[in-house]
Amino acid sequence: MMLLVVVWSCICRFHFVESIPENMTYPAQSNFPSTTEIWKRLISSAEKSIDIASFYWSLLPENAGTYRGPSTQDGTDIYNLLIGAAKKGIKLRIVQNAQNNNETRMLENEGLAEVRSLNFSNWFASGVLHTKFWVVDAKHFYLGSANLDWRSLTQMKLKLNNYFLGSFSIAQTVWARGDGINLKSMTCRVKELGVAVFSCGCLAEDLMKVMNVYWEMGAPGKKLPSSWPNELATAYNAKNPLVVTLNGEQNSVYISSAPPTFCPRGRMDDLNAILQVISTARKFIHISVMDYFPATLYLTNNRYWPVIDDALRKAAYNGIKVKLLISKWKTTRPTLFAFLKSLAVITSTLPSKRKYDTKRKKFISIPDTVGSIEVRIFIVPAEGNHKNIPYARVNHAKYMVTDNTALIGTSNWSGDYFINTAGASIVIQKHNTTVNSEIVHNLNQEIFMRDWNSTYASPLSDFDDKGHRITNDTVISVKMEPIQKAIFERTLNLPGGGMIGAPEVLQFGQNLIHLIRAKKAIDIGTYTGSSAVAWALAMPSGSEVLTIDVYPGSYDSISRKLIDARPDIYPKIKRHVGTAAQKLGKYNAMLASGEAGKWDFVFIDADKINYPIYYEQSIKLLRPGGVIIIDNALWGGSVVNRPRDRSTAAVDETNQKASKDSRVYNYLMNIADGIHVIFKKY
Repeated sequence: MMLLVVVWSCICRFHFVESIPENMTYPAQSNFPSTTEIWKRLISSAEKSIDIASFYWSLLPENAGTYRGPSTQDGTDIYNLLIGAAKKGIKLRIVQNAQNNNETRMLENEGLAEVRSLNFSNWFASGVLHTKFWVVDAKHFYLGSANLDWRSLTQMKLKLNNYFLGSFSIAQTVWARGDGINLKSMTCRVKELGVAVFSCGCLAEDLMKVMNVYWEMGAPGKKLPSSWPNELATAYNAKNPLVVTLNGEQNSVYISSAPPTFCPRGRMDDLNAILQVISTARKFIHISVMDYFPATLYLTNNRYWPVIDDALRKAAYNGIKVKLLISKWKTTRPTLFAFLKSLAVITSTLPSKRKYDTKRKKFISIPDTVGSIEVRIFIVPAEGNHKNIPYARVNHAKYMVTDNTALIGTSNWSGDYFINTAGASIVIQKHNTTVNSEIVHNLNQEIFMRDWNSTYASPLSDFDDKGHRITNDTVISVKMEPIQKAIFERTLNLPGGGMIGAPEVLQFGQNLIHLIRAKKAIDIGTYTGSSAVAWALAMPSGSEVLTIDVYPGSYDSISRKLIDARPDIYPKIKRHVGTAAQKLGKYNAMLASGEAGKWDFVFIDADKINYPIYYEQSIKLLRPGGVIIIDNALWGGSVVNRPRDRSTAAVDETNQKASKDSRVYNYLMNIADGIHVIFKKY
């Protein structure tokens, strides 16, 4: 049985560490030290030893196939500082992935470092040492996304806490500008995020055990052991985290590692750490990673690997708001976008939580309990000579933050990184879970949400299934009045805001309304009112738009005041609030009251399971020559899949029903997520 140990006396200094690429600006100055500063601080703090786990080394520009200059100086400085430390007697140990590394070879040949290389083909079909961390004197450490590469470093000192000032001297110049910070002195080419912890032997010693696993596996002829020595075991994991004081607040912390075969007794592997953090989220999950694939990428025969994908879908289904900020750069695989769209599209199918209303004697939906999955694509701009620098201009960060936990790691999120590739993560949670953690708050608000709301992040809907940005052709063809733009922009800021009808679909519907001279329209699925407003704008005075939805809150919070201020719009819009059964009841009541054949236009964009019924009832209400538009008719392409869920099956059933219906002419169009356009015959 493992002895459970809780340490309360470890008092540590904690920092988030960033590298922000040249020419990227934000409205507010970063509060976090740069990677260059922290690495210099670590080297200057060393008294006995520096241990570095690394993927590759390219601190010197000539090893990256580029030139020496001001923008490459930081890498050269770090390399020279390591040489200087080694010459002073500091023991320098390096583990690296097995590949040609001139810089570490020189250090080894000069007797300045001990170097071991790990060749993962000795143990797995594929894989690399992808870890990036430093441990100094078993007391201080860095762990994060930054490789030993000049492109990951930045010269500019953004801001230091008081206890850093005077500790070491570097040039610092900040140009203030009204619309943001001028980063002309920044030389970084890759956006990075990590953590640095100082005077923290309890955590650093635990990370040293991961280092020593690598050191063992780097020995010549080393085989995967059936069990690891007891001295490499840890007592600290999700069930029994280490309790330490970070910047004055007690946090529960543990370090995880990958792959599982590199995890001695007690060490939680990276995948299970990620799943644990996802499963314990109560409100939101925010993820920023370079790559996200529910598959392996580097095997001879790659396979589907939905472990994390399934966990996120489950979380969203249970009411959690999920945001993914995924990177795009010149080496991004086009298949990334199809996977992301498949994940994001489930938002429109997610249920709300329900409670029993004793007064009304029935179950009702609880407002704001519907989960969501939103995706934005983060692009670091590359202009001028930036385009010519290889493996640069990308958001390389790898982290997740929830309402209660932060996880900062070194791995991209595809199956390979958790099966046969080495990585490490640090997981931090406020020890008293009833109180918000300042560290978790800072990661979410000052880093994730800053990036999410920046001009560098674009909605997934701006890209097609292969990652090509949708061109101006669509923008030019769509006309939006100011009220429509306001509703659209406000809706996109909501959790699940991607459910809003695509502008090109609404424009197409308006064109049809003009064509058939419609004066009576049914809008099934109000949401924030964008479609109802579009139909009202397209129809003359005295017309009627009956809009139906289960939940009025989105309309009330986003659009109601805007609509009420428009006397040319609000008299036309009639609202009906009700569940799916109540919607159908409304349909039946309309038919019973003689409304059959009197409506000109129907737009269906609601709960997909009831699409077939909505279609059939709409046909009865529609006049000859009237039009039905069924939105999401392609349903992210999933209508061709087998097996499939009920919503997908219902969308396909509706498409099949319309195509075989002798009462109509129909055409399935590839606009946005697909629309099925149906004309009722005379």
